Amino acid sequence: MKQKLYLGLLLLSSLVLLSNAASAQHSANLQEGIRLFTSKNYDDAERFFLNVLKEDSENAVAAFYVGRIRLADEDFDEAIEWLDRAAKFDKTNSTYYYWLGKAYEGKLEHANIFNLRLIYSKVKSCLSKAAEIDPGNVEARYDLAKSYYQGSPIIGGSKSKAREQLD
Repeated sequence: MKQKLYLGLLLLSSLVLLSNAASAQHSANLQEGIRLFTSKNYDDAERFFLNVLKEDSENAVAAFYVGRIRLADEDFDEAIEWLDRAAKFDKTNSTYYYWLGKAYEGKLEHANIFNLRLIYSKVKSCLSKAAEIDPGNVEARYDLAKSYYQGSPIIGGSKSKAREQLD
């Protein structure tokens, strides 16, 4: 009986070690893609992250970087799709919501009068969520204040709400 228990514990600890090793390898692999992205080698970075997503379709980091690449290309609809995926895969990441808000902000600049209010509300929603998740996310708070300040009261802008964010 003790021998079976010992073998079971040994098997369990081996599985944990293998899982940790695989996780570390996966993280090291992602670092290569992040390096490509930060060196602005966007084509190779995008290929890298799309390959990661073929293996793990719910990889938030890979979806985030594909979204950031599409945002750099000013393909706002694609950027929104990928960044929204990243935020859905990891609902606790303030950075994902911040950049999703930035993608909506880019789309807002090209919006027609009929879509303006809807897109503006998405900008505010994403930036608010980023600030809510991480109150220390100064970029999110600043951009949220800026969007309130610059937005017309008709679509939800408010100078007092802008001041609240800056405070």
